[in-house]
Amino acid sequence: MQKLKKEIELQEQVLQGGLSLERFQDIQTVVQFDYQSPYQQFNRSKVLGKLAALFRVREPDKYCLALQTAAGIGRLTNVVVMESSVAKDLINGRVLPHRVTFMPLKEIQMSKLPRAEVSKIEQLTSGKAKLALDLIEYDATLEAAMEQVFGKIFICDD
Repeated sequence: MQKLKKEIELQEQVLQGGLSLERFQDIQTVVQFDYQSPYQQFNRSKVLGKLAALFRVREPDKYCLALQTAAGIGRLTNVVVMESSVAKDLINGRVLPHRVTFMPLKEIQMSKLPRAEVSKIEQLTSGKAKLALDLIEYDATLEAAMEQVFGKIFICDD
């Protein structure tokens, strides 16, 4: 119950104008994905967690708030799973504490901007606009999820 209250509080702050760096870091406690296995032999390793817990911002003091605002708290709290059957098992097992949006990696259709377009935008803005994907670090297995959320977002220095 306490986690839900905290998540609601964070959502309200986002609607009122964003989060400070300290509050963005506090999301880490909200993005814990607690659930019970829907059956005894359930493979928990196929549940990777909430998106916000699966990447690291390279320059957090500079880019955390911009990335959070651009991606949106809703997308950052999506639960990444290996495949849709894992999400179905969790939904059908009725083991989720609240409503959850899943991102099954194997079903995500990647559509990233060509590097030539990214370079052109960066050049036109004298390097002030940066592709959000270039501002975060993540495991290569998560590329599809990260591209879906951050692959067409540019963050500007000023």
